[in-house]
Amino acid sequence: MTPKAADAARSALAEARERALACARVLSDARFRDISVVQVGAVLQVVDYFVIGTGGAPRQPKSAADALEERLGVTGGRVLGKEGYGEGRWVLLDCGDVVVHLMLEEARGYYDLDNLWGDCPRVAWAAESS
Repeated sequence: MTPKAADAARSALAEARERALACARVLSDARFRDISVVQVGAVLQVVDYFVIGTGGAPRQPKSAADALEERLGVTGGRVLGKEGYGEGRWVLLDCGDVVVHLMLEEARGYYDLDNLWGDCPRVAWAAESS
């Protein structure tokens, strides 16, 4: 890899990280719990980060999905695909280099993505103070 290509790859990864952190903050604002930002790029190579959050009621993942779409639109990103929105148990948003999992508690416990991707690094993040 040329130095220029390596710089471009680092820049793209940094942008993906910032997008993942912004998604985590939107989930925090939507009162999601147990929000994880997981760096999965070394394992999956088709996506750099997962953002996983637990909602309390079926309406909550839907409203968070809407808020994420709006926020990404403002920052120049976009949602490429959306699954599970109708049911609301587990809404998955494909944002290209970031995939957001909006799950109800029973779905999160059943699918246990945190354990499945347990070998991948977690990214520390904090909600923005108001």
